[in-house]
Amino acid sequence: MRALNWDTEFVPCVGHGARGTLRAVSQTPSEPDRTFGLFTESRDDSDDQVNCSIYELRVQSDGDPVFTWTDLSPRCRCGRPMQWVVRSPNQPPLFCDQRGPRCIAHRQGVWHTFAWRCQWPDCNFNYREVCRGCVPRPSSGDEGPDGLNHHFGFDADADKCRYSMVVMDDSLWVFVCDCYVHEEEVVWKFNLETVAHEVVRLPGQPGSPKGCRRVMTACAVPRSRQIYLEGYTSRQDRVSGLFDTVDQTFTPWGEQADLEFRGGFTFGNDMAVGMAKDGLYTLSAKESSWTRVARMQEGGPCILARGRSDGVVVVFGNGTDNANQLHGASLMRPIYAVRLHRPAGINTSVQARGKWLLGSNVVIPLFSSNYCSLLMQSLRHGMGYLFFTTGGDVFRLRDEDILLPEQVWKPPQWNFLDDDPGMVTFRFASGGVSPPALKAHMYVLNQYEYFKRQMTNWTEGNTGTVLVEDVDESIFRQLLEFAYHGKLDNQLGLPALAALLRAANKYLMNDLAAAVLRRLQEALQPGALLMNATGEELAQVVGTAEGVGRTGAVLLQDAAEAIILHRPNLLEDESFLVPLARESPPALRAVLTAFRSCSVLDRAQVRWRRECGNLGLPAMSVCPMWLAATGRADTTDGTAGNWE
Repeated sequence: MRALNWDTEFVPCVGHGARGTLRAVSQTPSEPDRTFGLFTESRDDSDDQVNCSIYELRVQSDGDPVFTWTDLSPRCRCGRPMQWVVRSPNQPPLFCDQRGPRCIAHRQGVWHTFAWRCQWPDCNFNYREVCRGCVPRPSSGDEGPDGLNHHFGFDADADKCRYSMVVMDDSLWVFVCDCYVHEEEVVWKFNLETVAHEVVRLPGQPGSPKGCRRVMTACAVPRSRQIYLEGYTSRQDRVSGLFDTVDQTFTPWGEQADLEFRGGFTFGNDMAVGMAKDGLYTLSAKESSWTRVARMQEGGPCILARGRSDGVVVVFGNGTDNANQLHGASLMRPIYAVRLHRPAGINTSVQARGKWLLGSNVVIPLFSSNYCSLLMQSLRHGMGYLFFTTGGDVFRLRDEDILLPEQVWKPPQWNFLDDDPGMVTFRFASGGVSPPALKAHMYVLNQYEYFKRQMTNWTEGNTGTVLVEDVDESIFRQLLEFAYHGKLDNQLGLPALAALLRAANKYLMNDLAAAVLRRLQEALQPGALLMNATGEELAQVVGTAEGVGRTGAVLLQDAAEAIILHRPNLLEDESFLVPLARESPPALRAVLTAFRSCSVLDRAQVRWRRECGNLGLPAMSVCPMWLAATGRADTTDGTAGNWE
């Protein structure tokens, strides 16, 4: 297979870390997805004592970064989140509503400056409070460095431990593995509603075949109450099996203790999916062991993530192309997509119905500039995938950045052993005695199905001449330049890029379409190019995005976003509306639909503006003839002030 030409870009950072080191992330399986991160921080007085905190990743409504790690707040009995508030000096000593006599507020019996309390006016429980000992204060909260700003802790070297975190019902189960086999191995069950944790002891004793120590890997089994564990019964003996979160019992699987899953786990079609050293495996609640569904010998680190549709799994890895070799195999990009399917029946097994080779010009570095390594987990969020560094930074790879091989330019295959297929002349219907002409070699054109069939099955193949009627010569020249070199001119403006996208769509050049789409998306980002573009130029971009069908769906949404957020004046500008309505009414409808769906309708404001006669353009304000006559000192017919 020929090496692909990767014009590499790095995935953008869309969020920054909280305090500490990010060790593991997990996501709730139900909509809407909630993403949580486990952060650790060594205590000031000892490097062997570790504080652990749970943060939630949330989307900001405005500004950058897009994502931010936020503190978890307990929920009131009314179901809404509490807030960290100041207590009045006249209030009695705090009696905590969460753990009652077992909390520090009751034991100390002293006045506290801050507490958690529901602030909703209609709440019937806003007199109840939770102390900072039961739920840590926010990371930016006050009340002194008393060590009560974390959720739980343990004694170990944090950098020498392995961490796993899974979501089961409304709780996070946190597993920490160090280099010792403990008499009493514990895990932490963290309740997402009350923001309280419970210490759970793993069953069995060290060396017992019914026990599990040093949990290396944990994975929730969908639609069950069980968690798959890989660990040790002693210092050397490996064990794997299922841990029941209700009965808190462990059932070992001795025959599959050497799978050694890597790259984390993901889910699809009510199955857990994992990558072992010899292929892709699945596990469901109805099965008692892992089942291999696809053979894969992908070397190096890999990451699994669920696809957009249920049952699709995306594999991210190093790959073996030249770009990774040049960078010391330190880049990650999507390499495979696998569709898993379970046929109808009672005892049918899961099958891999398809496997697709993937690629991307946008890559994820394994190490960031601040020496933080990439966490070997990826979570799907919206229309893309989130990646994390140990520093807590968040990177996002969008769906449109993932490409099929035919969407990536490949150098032409020059075969000098066979007969030369010759040149093709393209002439343009621009009038005149000698219309302009361009020539291209068939070695270059043969990699595109449209030109290959044209020169093989159509009449143009006999003459070697093609008449181009609906593409300008300058645009077609750019098309051929890309076919030869895989590059776009950096000086192309919005109209030229829109015309080039239409040409790529006509001639079925998927690689050119992908490159032009990315250039147009960059042009629609906030900047001088977007702000200085005329209404007619942006109308061409929007009309082209709608005209090329599914190829331009992403561009159409990016254009609508750019117009609504940064150029809203275009929605009442004739230089934008008239050409767009003339050339592509569906595109105008799409922009107006996007504006309407994101706008808040204030009915009272609408009625008041109509009452005042200024609902719409200022030039079209309501002004009856008598107002026009009495509002001026003179009238055109000179009858002002004539009462007779």
